[in-house]
Amino acid sequence: MPVTVIVDVPVKPELLEATIAKFHEVLPATRAFEGCLEVDLLQRQDDPNRVVLVEKWESRSDHELYMAWRKESKTGVLHPDVVAGPVDMIYLDPVK
Repeated sequence: MPVTVIVDVPVKPELLEATIAKFHEVLPATRAFEGCLEVDLLQRQDDPNRVVLVEKWESRSDHELYMAWRKESKTGVLHPDVVAGPVDMIYLDPVK
């Protein structure tokens, strides 16, 4: 069953533009990763220093494999020097 993943990232204000550019750079590889169905990058209206990824994956395990790959390859964006606080990662199932 497909899973939706919401990733809410607080970004240090002075790094916001560079972080958004980095997301745009790495998201094609995310979209090409096995199990990825869709990824959108959004910016919160109530706090523009927070960017939100809304992702759809074939399964949670596919997303977890992807996250492990990003960590191992050191090609992710979620570095401690960029984030301004805890990153919220929420896994959601469709309601039937």
